[in-house]
Amino acid sequence: MELNDIWARVGDREVFQGLSLRSSAQLLGVIGPNGAGKSSLLRLLQGLLKAHRGQLEIEGPAGLVFQNPDHQLLFPTVMEELTFGLTQRGSSLETARQEAQRLAHRYGAQRILTMASHELSAGQKTLVCLLAVLMDQPKIILLDESFANLDLFTARQMTHLIRSTQLKVVFSTHQLHLLHDFEEVIWLDQGRVQLQGPPSRVLPAYEDWAKGQLGSPC
Repeated sequence: MELNDIWARVGDREVFQGLSLRSSAQLLGVIGPNGAGKSSLLRLLQGLLKAHRGQLEIEGPAGLVFQNPDHQLLFPTVMEELTFGLTQRGSSLETARQEAQRLAHRYGAQRILTMASHELSAGQKTLVCLLAVLMDQPKIILLDESFANLDLFTARQMTHLIRSTQLKVVFSTHQLHLLHDFEEVIWLDQGRVQLQGPPSRVLPAYEDWAKGQLGSPC
């Protein structure tokens, strides 16, 4: 993944003014304060946000899981949610159902296949969103604070699941403890890279900075 001199705006605001970064890490964390550009970076990688200047190269198609699964779930049943994308691209419903069953079996989610969306817990909703993304066979999974509403145990379960996909993962989060085993972390602030490197170096530096911000006068 490589971004070179990226300029992009959201509305009238330039969220990136010459952003450049490169990462070959399979598990990449993105941290930073609110408004740092984390969500904008993921939307840029997914294609929802277009740069008006600069070059972007990524490993292949990316799938995005939002923070609030209720903003992503569109259908009344889990099976409809999972099969929609494939059928829209020309696969038969039977083929799409078989693929959904294969994925659910691989990730231990067979029980939820027959459930209605309104019956799902918060963790199950996030799992369905992730499975729906995997149905599209992306090369990259983008997680935009996707585990923020989950309890600690479920968030760790989901982190283990995304690691098991063997895909490149870019995870934007305030839950720093979920990134300790990642290969690399990028600290963004005001649309710029403040620090990039292993979690053992970036996370303590960011925590020290954040503590200093709490103690700063208004």
